[in-house]
Amino acid sequence: PDDVLVPVPAGVPDALAAALGVAGLAGWMPVRGLAPGERVVVTGAGGAVGRVAVQAARLGGAARVVAVARSAEGRAAALALGADEALAPGPDLGAALREATGGADLVVDTLWGDVAPACIAALRRGGRLVQVGNAAGPEAVVVAGPLRGGRLDLRGFSVFSEPVAEIAAAYPELLAAAAGGAIRVAVEEMPLAEAPAAWARQAAGTGGAKLVLVP
Repeated sequence: PDDVLVPVPAGVPDALAAALGVAGLAGWMPVRGLAPGERVVVTGAGGAVGRVAVQAARLGGAARVVAVARSAEGRAAALALGADEALAPGPDLGAALREATGGADLVVDTLWGDVAPACIAALRRGGRLVQVGNAAGPEAVVVAGPLRGGRLDLRGFSVFSEPVAEIAAAYPELLAAAAGGAIRVAVEEMPLAEAPAAWARQAAGTGGAKLVLVP
């Protein structure tokens, strides 16, 4: 519908605008409003959403950005994009995150599942976790006592449920940052005729790149 359309600023390549319309905003918007000096954890940092979130946290003045990624390639990419430290998921992840951050102010979580409890354990009192994806599973065990005692804030985020006014404010900011090189994202254009191949590649994983079908 016309009332949910958001203009693309002049001078932004179409493929870049398309690539950042969902995944980019999912990494960008949860970090908007970050207070300078806060400490941030980004899970799934090897994917497109996580990579944007790492860079957004750095741009927002985070004192420390700690990435979580399953693959060595994902961890290396997060470090190259500005993360101070990159960790692999594991049974001791909560303690490792706590040590790496000294207590996180914000977690941008794209994994959920068995990673979420570790992230929650790493939050300082009054910290917040924004849940933007569930690549590790749709369910997580959240212990009630620490949630209450820590006065923690767990919130969900979806581009498709955000107010249009918020999208309209955030999208030009993100595109300007990307067009200016402050946010880097790998974009690969593919012909529309190769849509089946694009879907297959998407299902297998693209290593953080965004595939854009071009007529």
